[in-house]
Amino acid sequence: MKHYVDHNPAYPDQLLDWNGGNRTYDLSDGYNHQGTDWFLWPFTWHKMDNDEVQIVAVARGYIVHKYDEHFDRRCDFNNDGLWNAVYVVHDDGSVAWYGHMKTWSLTDKVVYDFVEVGEYLGIVGSSGYSWEPHLHFEFYEDAYYQNLIDPYVGPHNPNPLITWAEGEQRDYNDSAINKVMTHSIPPDFTVPCPTPTIINEKDYFNPGDSLYVAAYYRDQLNGQISQYTIYRPDNSVFQSWTHSIADAHHFASYWYWGWILPVNVPAGTWRF
Repeated sequence: MKHYVDHNPAYPDQLLDWNGGNRTYDLSDGYNHQGTDWFLWPFTWHKMDNDEVQIVAVARGYIVHKYDEHFDRRCDFNNDGLWNAVYVVHDDGSVAWYGHMKTWSLTDKVVYDFVEVGEYLGIVGSSGYSWEPHLHFEFYEDAYYQNLIDPYVGPHNPNPLITWAEGEQRDYNDSAINKVMTHSIPPDFTVPCPTPTIINEKDYFNPGDSLYVAAYYRDQLNGQISQYTIYRPDNSVFQSWTHSIADAHHFASYWYWGWILPVNVPAGTWRF
């Protein structure tokens, strides 16, 4: 999760999300973030280019707007703001906006066609005012777009008007390891946007090769301890270590460790 709705109407840099934190943003022109932003991690542009993350409908309704021809590799807000999006009116009259989608990825359905819960709407992209591929979800009480609804329940948003929500709300800090990988050399995230990260993925190694292992976290918190082990083919331990962070929180982070494999390493399937 990158950004929530900003509940503080003041600006700029006057931030308040549903949980009392500052995981949102505003702008000097008076805009306060009006939606929820889910971003992709790791390897954002690869996920977009390979259609790895689908956007699906949160509730039954009919399509009221659909935009599907705008440029989808934006890296900042310095553009015309035109995005690819689907707007859906639900059975209770509420309206959801699904924005920043990938060009030509949207559902074949047209305006006034109905979609069901979980039905495909498009692929995450970076069209409009966007800095990287992500989904912007914006939700209103009705089609007049006067009453914005933040779907997250918390101390600064105790009673959102939602009739379609199912399941449990995820934690504010939804900590997890999104991916573990092996590499020939560390991945290169320094390439300019929108160039995809140079991943340097490798899963077959020879004696004497450089081996790098990496872990990609979301919402990594101080005090969380990760235990890592690399096993040889006979299940004996090649390397074992623990990892934690000194900072309070990283919403997206990665860490890597490297070795030169000995010339006498045993052949077979190793595990990290």
